[in-house]
Amino acid sequence: MTLTASLILGTVHPRRQELIPLHAIEVYESGTVSLCIRPLVDEGSAQTWHSIHPEQLVTTLLAVMALVLPDFDQHPINQLESVDFDDLDLEHLSHLASFTRSEWAFGVAATLHEGSTLHLEDLQGLTQATLRVFSQSYEQEPSASEMTVDDLAVDY
Repeated sequence: MTLTASLILGTVHPRRQELIPLHAIEVYESGTVSLCIRPLVDEGSAQTWHSIHPEQLVTTLLAVMALVLPDFDQHPINQLESVDFDDLDLEHLSHLASFTRSEWAFGVAATLHEGSTLHLEDLQGLTQATLRVFSQSYEQEPSASEMTVDDLAVDY
């Protein structure tokens, strides 16, 4: 699995227009797609969604975005630590995704990596959201080092 996209969801500060982060969603791909949803404010545990079919990524991601709202705290899916996509009702996911597209005013900062199934166009459908999408602007490969662990040993 490789990380192909990272999204930070939250509210937008009313005066400074900066994102106040509430949740992080990581998208991992390798044949199928997995999502990891992490709350950033409270002590809640991360939730993973696995075995997502790539053609269902956008709908699933938008459904997950709806499920992080406080109104959905008691939703049965939110009670699970791990969610298997094949056990879900696609029609219900579509309804949640539609809600995210048109009703939820929130902020999203997304970083889309090269080769991600998720594209800018997929996020532009969030008509009520403040959206900032980033792409790679710099890459650094680690340089070879001659230093060894023994070089770092300290004599007492």
